[in-house]
Amino acid sequence: MLKKIALVCSLLSMITLCFNAQAARSTVNPMSPRTTSVLKYGEDYSYGFSLVASTSVDSIEKVNRAFFFVNYNIFDKYILRPAAVGYSYLPNFVQAGTGNFFSNIDDATSSINHVFLGNFKDASLTFVRFGINSTLGLLGLFDVAGDMGIEKKSMSLSTVLGSYGMKQGMYLHIPGYGPTAARDIQGAAVDGWPYYLVPTYVGIGAYVIEGIHKRAQLLDQDGLIANAVDPYVQMRDIFLMYEQGKVTKLTGEENTPQEEQLDESFLDEIDNM
Repeated sequence: MLKKIALVCSLLSMITLCFNAQAARSTVNPMSPRTTSVLKYGEDYSYGFSLVASTSVDSIEKVNRAFFFVNYNIFDKYILRPAAVGYSYLPNFVQAGTGNFFSNIDDATSSINHVFLGNFKDASLTFVRFGINSTLGLLGLFDVAGDMGIEKKSMSLSTVLGSYGMKQGMYLHIPGYGPTAARDIQGAAVDGWPYYLVPTYVGIGAYVIEGIHKRAQLLDQDGLIANAVDPYVQMRDIFLMYEQGKVTKLTGEENTPQEEQLDESFLDEIDNM
């Protein structure tokens, strides 16, 4: 099992190095002086990349759009969404128990991630939540700790890495997985350690059930994507801004770019033309 974890981490490190190398090149289009106003996050990516409102960069947009088409128009339309709709008809206590079970696993990883932040109070409370719900809550099927007033404080490793200054890196849309970014992939791989402790088929089964449960919670928001002018961009920006929002909330930094400052000399040149 340790060999599997080490192999996954090594592969992720190699992928990240490739992503960073590709995104590190830097030139600003000299024909568009106002372009620099969107480069507010400490990075200056090559002209031609699709810049987004976060610390990510969509440098393989054509590939991502192809995978988005497969995910959204085939996989989600004919497999995942129908399964989620069927799941939504299950009794509420079944859906609540499923959500509580996976939320309890999240508490196990969150308690460790809070330690990485030096937030020992939340780490302790989250660990207590995990202990209570794993025992009195029957492996997390019931949120007994929540009923006792112990608030859930979820924390992903991706958010922790972001708080230390790590950028989201290359944006990716992975078939069967959905929108993500280099930093999020690395964080998710480590946060998934509880699933490495069980047989592979059990981990895959749990991943599928959790995916259907999460998709069912988003059924009411399908219109956000379906009615968008560009569904791909809508999904990409929602995901990236949500993930970066968790970081900025933690660090207290502004989450939106500063108002554009017009280059007065450039405007004067236009007037004189």
